Formats: sequence, C-alpha cells, structure tokens
Amino acid sequence: MKVRRPLQRQFLFRAGKVLMPLLSRPRITGRENIPKTGPLIIVGNHSAYIEAVLMVLSMPAPIELMASSDIPLRGSFTFLQGWYGFIGINRGEIDRAGLKETSDLLNAGGRVGIFPEGGVWDRRIGDARLGVAYVSQQTQVPILPIGFGGLIGAIGKITHLQRPELFVNIGTVMPAVPTSDNYRERKALAQTASNQIMEAIYALVPANDEISQLADRRESYDLTVTLTDAHGQSVVAPADLAVPYGDDLSYFFYRPVLISVVIDNMQRPAEALRQFGTVRDPARIAAAAAEALKVFAVEKPAFLSYRLGNQRGAHVIEGLRGLQKLAEWATAQGAQMLVQPKATFTYADGHVEQRDQPEAAHAR
Repeated sequence: MKVRRPLQRQFLFRAGKVLMPLLSRPRITGRENIPKTGPLIIVGNHSAYIEAVLMVLSMPAPIELMASSDIPLRGSFTFLQGWYGFIGINRGEIDRAGLKETSDLLNAGGRVGIFPEGGVWDRRIGDARLGVAYVSQQTQVPILPIGFGGLIGAIGKITHLQRPELFVNIGTVMPAVPTSDNYRERKALAQTASNQIMEAIYALVPANDEISQLADRRESYDLTVTLTDAHGQSVVAPADLAVPYGDDLSYFFYRPVLISVVIDNMQRPAEALRQFGTVRDPARIAAAAAEALKVFAVEKPAFLSYRLGNQRGAHVIEGLRGLQKLAEWATAQGAQMLVQPKATFTYADGHVEQRDQPEAAHAR
C-alpha cells in the first residue's frame, strides 16, 4: 500500500515520539491490544484537539486520519494537519469521495483513525455518528477503541511547560460490524454497532476524568434579552419579535467552538456573538447574527443539523433569525440591547452550577 507523504509523516511521527514525553506525562495502556498486521479502524473520544496527535503517536507506525473538510482549517494545528495530510470528509452529507478513499485504503491493508463523534463542539462524550459503522460494514475491517483522558486544558498547559498528564487507554479489538443485504437490517446493525463503539470508548476514559464526570451532568438553558433606552429605562418590543427557541439558542452560545466556525474558520465579522455582557449595540448584534446565518443557513446548511441534531439545528437557525430581527428593530428605536444566555448544570452528586456567561472558548 502506498503511503502518502512518507517523509513528512515519518519526520512528524519520530519528532512527536521524542517531544511527547518531554512536553507531557503520557500514560498509555493496552498497547498489546494493537494488532501487529492487517487493516484497522482506530476510534476514540474527541473533546479537544490533541487526541489526534495522541492517537497517531500511540500507534507503532503512522496511520491515516479522517478529518473534516467542510470548513477551512485555521489555527495552530493547521500547519501540522496540512503537512501530515488527512482524508477529508464533508460531515453532514454523503461524501462518497471521502468514504471511497477510506474504504480503498482499508481494503489495501491500511489503518485509519476516526473520531465517531465527528467534532469538538462539546466536551462531553456524545453520540456516535454512523460513519464508522458503515465503513466497517463495507470493508469488514475490525475496530480498535481508545479512551483519552486529561484533555481539557492540556494544550494550554503544554504551551506553559506544565507537562500535563495525558491518558491513552487502548481497548480490545471489536469485530467488523455485521452487514446484511436488507437495507433496514443493515442500518439497524450499524446503529447498534455505533452505540457499542461509544460504550467501549467511554469505558476506557479514566473514571475520574472531567469528561467522564460530565457524562451524568444535566443541563438546562435560557435566554434573556433586555432592551433599554438612552436613560436606562426598559423598552418593550412587540410580542411578535420575541426571540424563538431561546433555550436552544443559548445552548448554541455555550458551544464556543461553533461560534469560532463563523469567526475564525469562515473569517466573518461576528465578534459580537462572543462578547455578551460588553456589546450592547444592537446593530453589531444584528450584523453578527446575519453573518452566522450566512454560514449556517446558506453556505453550510448541514453543519448544525449534523452536530446538534435536525431539530435543535433548525431551532438555532430560527433563533438567530429572531435575534437579528429584534436587534434590527432595537437599532431603529435607538435602544440598547443586552443578550444574556444562561445555563444551569446539575451534577450527579446534586451540586447545581449556574452560569450567566458562556466561556470565551474551550480551554484546549
């Protein structure tokens, strides 16, 4: 099997093997579970950005990686991603070219790393998408689950030379997903397998890790919009301008990675979506909402539905439209506007945490 970019990959792989124990304290278990030969689909939880590096460096040789290509790459990892190379996949749609490239590589005996959750918009372990199961069904290639821990804030600690503890727990190989000539049965088998894959991954995440602790956290959201005139007096907007689906819109605001897609990846002037509590100019809020709608409703219509589900994705779109309309009305009235997304988190031990502001961004 022909390996893409062999020189770059070998250089990055060997350099990473040297740097990883210098910059962090890796705790890797289960290496004996890695098959010595044959094709393999390697899967793991995806709550930060460093898992891809850990997955590659935990293997005995460089592997292929499947990654999103539906938005432009930006940020500190762009150079590494570009130099190492990956199989691009357009998430949220049937990307036959990306799936064929993956299947061809596996059929030739290659090994591919895939993150079943499909993104890093939520710290909690989420539901698996069916992509991994479908690829395994089509190629009849087994699956190796990995649970990563110590991820949250790890990159910041590395850049400050704090050598964070990073956990890589490699599980036992799962057999290829069974298939069927019947479409309904084949889809049902893939769904069952997807659930089993995520259960296997979750079981490998350290029990005391923050990601594990978030699994049982119950979340509720609310959105408050306050309008005031130049004297600080309350302004009442028409009832038909009430922002719809405020709870789902607030959920969106508490996923700063999604907002980063608009501002950083797509490079749109929408900073007001990040600056709640300081931005009271409704014209800026309206313009920022309009930019987000251009991305999520026009240019990348499958983006939110893939990540948040069809219903919540549609609700966020309607919420952004309502926010834009209300902000435009407030601008015409000469009013100021304060948008306050709120969250309540209830943990398994009964502790209740209330937040009045989203984080500026996930600490990666």
